Amino acid sequence: MKKQIPPFKLKAWKQLIADQKANPNCFFGCMEQNRKSEDFVFNLGNLSFDLSRNYWKQNTVQHLLDWSQERELFKMLKCLLNGEVVNDTEGRPALHPHYRDFSNITSGASCFQTSIAGIEHFYNQITEGKWTTIQGKPFKKIVSIGIGGSDVSLDFLVNAIPDLKDAVLEVDFLNHIDAESFDRLLSSLVLEETLFIVISKSFTTQETMLNAHVIKEIIIEKLGQEAFEKHFIGITANEKEALTFGIKQEQILTFCEGLGGRFSAWGPPGLVVALNWGFTHFCDFLKGGHLIDLHVMQSSKEENLPLHLALLSILYAQLYEAKQEVIIPYQESMRGLIPYLQQVAMESNGKSVNKKGEKITYDTVNTVWGGVENKAQHTFFQWLHQGTHFTPMDMIFVKEAHPKWPKHYDLMYKSYLGQIEALSYGTEKYHEYFKSQVNPAKLGGFENAYNSKGGVPINEVYLQNLSPCSIGELMAVYEYKYIIQGHLLNINSYDQFGVELGKFLSKNISIIDTQSDEK
Repeated sequence: MKKQIPPFKLKAWKQLIADQKANPNCFFGCMEQNRKSEDFVFNLGNLSFDLSRNYWKQNTVQHLLDWSQERELFKMLKCLLNGEVVNDTEGRPALHPHYRDFSNITSGASCFQTSIAGIEHFYNQITEGKWTTIQGKPFKKIVSIGIGGSDVSLDFLVNAIPDLKDAVLEVDFLNHIDAESFDRLLSSLVLEETLFIVISKSFTTQETMLNAHVIKEIIIEKLGQEAFEKHFIGITANEKEALTFGIKQEQILTFCEGLGGRFSAWGPPGLVVALNWGFTHFCDFLKGGHLIDLHVMQSSKEENLPLHLALLSILYAQLYEAKQEVIIPYQESMRGLIPYLQQVAMESNGKSVNKKGEKITYDTVNTVWGGVENKAQHTFFQWLHQGTHFTPMDMIFVKEAHPKWPKHYDLMYKSYLGQIEALSYGTEKYHEYFKSQVNPAKLGGFENAYNSKGGVPINEVYLQNLSPCSIGELMAVYEYKYIIQGHLLNINSYDQFGVELGKFLSKNISIIDTQSDEK
């Protein structure tokens, strides 16, 4: 068997290092040159990514692309879409692209057909009044009970587009075990009008099952056993546990083990989104994701957007010692994008061993965090402008203006553009203009306190509109970014064993007490 060369010992990476040493601080020169070219702008569906404000130039990109080829990236992507095992530790495929496959590019057409048929069946039963409350009336509200991968993407999607004209049912999320918040939610519900959807891949997740059992007991106590049977749906890869919990088989939607939790919105858990948005809109979301599947498989490495995003993150982590990436969506409704990307990035690639289980000596994924629009400007942007950390950013804006409030849109867009320019160039480019706005006599020798360093690398991200399709495209682009990043770093992006010790100890807390006593 051919011996695998560590990622950063490959020829193209060594060439990159040599080139960077010869041009260590190319940002301002690179950016000026890059912005005259269309080579760093990627237009795809409803999305546009401008990657010109970064510490790279054409030969940097070429070295990185050559490195991805040495890492046999497209061989891995082909395995992914063919349903082959890519999750080595658990011996599983990663099937989320199969659940949005409208054009049969994967080997998993049956996954998509079974999933979409199940979602549509449940959707029709509920929205057409065939599946009713204990009182024989239509349901008016859904409570989605889940946590982590069974919640984060769904919460983001439902809240990202709050104004769909044909939205169907209101959704609340029970995604925690905080007693006060639980009590507030429960007090706000009309139980007789509420459908509870329990989502858990294993149907054994502690937090989810605690909430599900308590709600079950309350429903039975107040409305009776038959009400529990009518008011609960289960979505899981473990039908046996859902049946044991008491949900009828015809009210359980199943999916396979190869659909990872953090990618599961594309499959049966997406029923929650469909019931809020409408089934047609949910299909548009799937089509947006599928467009990115087609792009990733059919484009050359030079045109592959998620690949470029992954390469930028690796470049900054390895050569510029970046430890974090900041995400700034400028639409308030998109605030859920930040925890979603935290999960996809950090749960996928927060690893310290390679695919063979061997310790690695290089940094993997950066910390991902962020904030929303002008509120971020008035909290932590000071740190970005004048702090000492190297911090790449993605700044995300929806171009379609709100029809009723043009002044709000205008100010927000100007803020977006102004912050990007200031973070990129700092005070130096606009020194004379800025000086004219500040009376030097009042500075008292503290001129440097007004200087912004600039040089912050930024990806400008634009959505043409805030629609199910564009959100699907955006989610899939970032999913592929981190899947590609994981492969290039030689780590498994699909397991998450790091959380298991804490879960074990919480179930066996006496072990902690015993260890403490021994000390």
